[in-house]
Parts: sequence; C-alpha cells; structure tokens
Amino acid sequence: MAGEAALPDWREPADYQWLMAADRACFAWEWLRRDAGYRGDWRRAGQAGRYGLVRCEDPALDARSALPLWRFDCDPAVLVGERADGGATGRTVGIDFDFRGLAGMLRVVAGQDAEHIRIGDARHGVRIDLNGGGILAGPVAIAWRLVGVDGLGPQLRSLSLLRAMCRNERPGWRRCGEARASRWILALRTHDALGADASHQDIAHGLFAALVTRARWRIEAPSIRLRVQRLARDARSLAASPPSRWFA
Repeated sequence: MAGEAALPDWREPADYQWLMAADRACFAWEWLRRDAGYRGDWRRAGQAGRYGLVRCEDPALDARSALPLWRFDCDPAVLVGERADGGATGRTVGIDFDFRGLAGMLRVVAGQDAEHIRIGDARHGVRIDLNGGGILAGPVAIAWRLVGVDGLGPQLRSLSLLRAMCRNERPGWRRCGEARASRWILALRTHDALGADASHQDIAHGLFAALVTRARWRIEAPSIRLRVQRLARDARSLAASPPSRWFA
C-alpha cells in the first residue's frame, strides 16, 4: 500500500548491498522513509519543509525510485543559481550550460519562483534551485550564488560534479560510495530487525551467523554481544536524528 515503507528483509545482506555505492542523500532518505511521523505526514500538503524536502515522496519507495529533492536549508551542497540572460542585448553573464543532453538524468519540479532540479543517477546526484527556470529550454547562462563559509566546500564539490556530468565524464562523477557505508548499513539492518521485533540474539545470528551460534552466544561471543548493543544504540540514535544530520 502506498505510504507504507516497503522494507527489505534485514536478514538478507544483498537487499542492502546497493547502498555501498550510495551517497549521504540516499541514506538520509532511507532513514526518513522509515520514520512513523513522516509516513503519517507524507500526503499532507505543506509538511515537506519540516523534513527538509522540497516535496514529500512516497515512503514505500527506496532512494533509487523516490529520488527525493532535499532543500538548501537541509543540504548545504544544494546549488542556488539564477538565469543570467542579458535580455534584448543578447549578452549573458556566467557559463552557458546545456542540460538537454542530460534529460535522462534530470528530475525537475516547478516551484513558485524557481525550478528544483536533481541531476544524476539513483545513487549520486547534484541538486540545483534555479531562479527563472527554463533548464530544458536550451543553453542557459547561470550565475551561481555561493552561500556561507561552511557551505563553500559542499557547493564547490557540487559544481565540480556538475561540470563532470555536463562534460560526460561519467566514470569520474560516479563515486565509490561513503567510507562508513558498511557501518551505516549494519545500523539500518539492525533498525529494521528491531522493528520486526527481533531480539539481540536474533540480530547477532542474522548479521554475524558465521561468528556465533544460538546456544550460549552471550558467553561464547561476548564481542558480538557488545557489537549488537552498539548497533542497537546507533540505530536508535540515527532513527531519532533529523535528515540534516546526514549533510552536516
């Protein structure tokens, strides 16, 4: 049913393997779509902003299908630009971008004053808020607005990634994923296991079956017992964190 998070089987590592090559935006969505408050709000108009989204997406879809659009005040890597056309003189300011060749990787949502754009594949992308719109009308000159000292690094990385996409440098912009992806995936599987009423013993056996047996597991594998406890704490902490935590 739409709105109910269709979660993978926490016992099946292959169901989570795609996240090994995913960026932080994907992890942010995977945790948000599991949030009971979000699942209750996703159909309600005007609720997206409180979750850091341009608009709410169906929590039944994982990050590969939902392609959520994160807001600038949630994700500092979002690029903000405006049309820099010179009007009747035909002069322009900025760099001409022609996004028509990237149409297959574009998602565009029209806002009141801007187009909210995502360019990329399911695992990696660049977010742009373009005042004036018209991204698919042809070559467009964009004047970029870099905001804040803390946001310069993420925004400059987004510009570099956008440049690689526009030049069709696809092997270069498809990164290998996040360094802590393995740990985050284990925490996500633990969260899903706890949601399915699995015990710590079930989780230990489900995640680390090669290292533990069910009989006397607390005594024979104390390091695994402590690891499961840490994963459970991590899962509870991440589940309680706002999406902006992933972009900090």
